[in-house]
Amino acid sequence: MPADREGEGVAQLVDVVRTLLGPSGCEWDQAQTLSTLRTYLLEETYELVEAMEKSPEAHREELGDMMFQIVFQCAIREREGLFSLDDAARDVAEKLIRRHPHVWGPGRPSAGASGENAPGGQATGPGPDGVARMGQGERGWESLKVAEKQKSSLMDDVPPTLPALMESEKIQRRAASAGFDWPDRQGPRLKVDEELLELEEAVADGDPDRIEDELGDVLFALVNLARHVHVSPELALRRASRKFAERFRIMEQYAREGGNTLYQMSLDELEALWVRSKGS
Repeated sequence: MPADREGEGVAQLVDVVRTLLGPSGCEWDQAQTLSTLRTYLLEETYELVEAMEKSPEAHREELGDMMFQIVFQCAIREREGLFSLDDAARDVAEKLIRRHPHVWGPGRPSAGASGENAPGGQATGPGPDGVARMGQGERGWESLKVAEKQKSSLMDDVPPTLPALMESEKIQRRAASAGFDWPDRQGPRLKVDEELLELEEAVADGDPDRIEDELGDVLFALVNLARHVHVSPELALRRASRKFAERFRIMEQYAREGGNTLYQMSLDELEALWVRSKGS
């Protein structure tokens, strides 16, 4: 897209939303509030994550739907006289500049400069030293956040609405940003074994509360291991769940082809179908 047309689509979307919320707009849209939009925002978030694993066309469509949610919420706040889309965009741009002093510090390019014009040439991606640089950058990011928001704890603004695996990962990253972390993956790997032994003891003891507590520690340790091998535990579990579901569908298909249902089959027969489905 030519530079003089950049942002035209966003401007058109802003105009569309303002029309929808205007006097001659849509009654349904006008009735929406920030509270009612929460459900749609969550739905669009999950749809966007799914689209990222599909085609570029699906990704583009879902990004557009997410942009609509952002523009819609900003329009509601603008109608209340609080802030606009431009205000929110400017805030995040200025925050990114503040939190990247290694990019926009003294002697560095202005906010409008591209990565290619930055000193040292193009930005480097994750290479042999990339993970270490990323970890250092994350520690700096979190320390700047603490200073800006005057938080008493790194844990203060971890959203309680996050899915449990994501919450655990975020908490661990916050602790790691202060230097409280294993130096390599061997530590969390051994911790998994330790927590599994404690879970076995709890199961043998038969106390449901202790079993839940120890199982939680196992999951927390696994999240820590995932973080150290640079894998999202949320996405890894999602992938495993989908893989299981797909293989289970194949089992059902094989059973139907044999004139059976899974309910009619023995555990040994089900296990044979499972092994067969893994080879499909």
